[in-house]
Amino acid sequence: KQAAKLYEIQSVEAKLRMIGNIAASISAAKPHLRRRQMEHFKKANPEWAKKIDVEVARLIGSKC
Repeated sequence: KQAAKLYEIQSVEAKLRMIGNIAASISAAKPHLRRRQMEHFKKANPEWAKKIDVEVARLIGSKC
């Protein structure tokens, strides 16, 4: 949850960079690992998780 708290206090630009960096990192992972990580993000902050999921989907061309 610490990363989600950091996300909440950042500027819009910083939020976009954070989402992009996380999505780029996990988009290279195997699907089962992406799904597991997305569950952690959802527990920390559902809104944040949705944005990461959308960006990962854009990068890999499908849903997590």
